[in-house]
Amino acid sequence: MGLDTIATLLTVVAGVVGLGATVVASNGRTRTELKSDIAKLCTELKSDIATLRTELKNDIAELRIEAGSDISRLDDRVYALAAGLAPRLVPDRDNDSG
Repeated sequence: MGLDTIATLLTVVAGVVGLGATVVASNGRTRTELKSDIAKLCTELKSDIATLRTELKNDIAELRIEAGSDISRLDDRVYALAAGLAPRLVPDRDNDSG
C-alpha cells in the first residue's frame, strides 16, 4: 500500500467520522425539538380538553334545566287531565225529593 492510498483512506475515514458526528448531533437536536413539540402539543391538548369539559358541563346543566321544566309541565298536564277525568259525585235527584 502506498502513501497516497493510506492518505486517501484516512481522508475517507475522517469524512465518515465527521459525517457520523454530524448525524449524531443532528439527531440530538431533532430529539430535543421533538420533545419540545410533544410537550407543547400535550399542553394544548390538555387546555382543549379542559375547555371542552367546561362546555359539556354547561350544556348538560342547560339540558337538566330544560328537562326539569318539561317534566314539570308534563306533570301539570297529567294532573289536570287526571282531575278532569275524576268521577264527579252528583247527588241523586230521586233520593233528595223523596
